[in-house]
Amino acid sequence: MSRLHEGGPAPGLLAEASYDVAEVSLEPGELVAMVTDGVTEAMSPDEREFGDDRVCETLRAMTGASAPLVLRGLVAAADEWAGGGGFSDDLTALILKAR
Repeated sequence: MSRLHEGGPAPGLLAEASYDVAEVSLEPGELVAMVTDGVTEAMSPDEREFGDDRVCETLRAMTGASAPLVLRGLVAAADEWAGGGGFSDDLTALILKAR
């Protein structure tokens, strides 16, 4: 698993935003996952963040699943982490799977 560090602000957030470009080759079955800070900053009842590492662990655990199942699993994991009490920010994720 690798993380892309190129980019910029969330698409559509700023009218005049510019973005760094990177190119990645995907093998069949590999995923691209994009999440907002609402996912990584989901708080547990004892006020710990879900975090990047937990997002990656969740994605690794779902290797082989379809993109819709990975998305549902990620949201469910963040919801469980938050204790089912909801989120203080938007929870947005996009999962793409190479064929």
